Amino acid sequence: MKCEICDNRLKNKVFLIKEMMFGFHEDFKYMECSKCGCLQLINSPDDFSRYYNFDDYYSFKNDGKLKRLLKRKWIENVLFKSSLIGRLLSLKFQKSFFDILALQNIDKKTRVLDIGSGSGDLIIALNDMGFEKAVGIDPYVKNESSCIKKKIYTRLVNQKNLI
Repeated sequence: MKCEICDNRLKNKVFLIKEMMFGFHEDFKYMECSKCGCLQLINSPDDFSRYYNFDDYYSFKNDGKLKRLLKRKWIENVLFKSSLIGRLLSLKFQKSFFDILALQNIDKKTRVLDIGSGSGDLIIALNDMGFEKAVGIDPYVKNESSCIKKKIYTRLVNQKNLI
């Protein structure tokens, strides 16, 4: 099977994963690329709305201004060690995706694509920190903006540094 990100076909691993979040218990095949490490769904359902188009789905909830500000400060500290408030918040929160992101040596010119961005909290936080080329896409987002687009994944090889 071919990786949709880097076109690698060699030594890719396939996993059978059972959906458990919504209780449908359906099996899905995922492939992990041996070259770039991208994990991708092989047998996509025809209609994802069954899994993601819920009014209370966490990715679409509005956090509010204060929570969004605190989240941005926390991310800023994890990525750049530049926020006292973020440093204090980091004492409370466990290691996260952002700790892994910080290891990638990104800067504010890094091109970022968040596929399945929901309401875009990550991308909005990155944009608020000065990232110039951070974009989120999600087919179920209700309110588009300059950095969050209502669309599905299309082939974007070599157009982004971090997907």
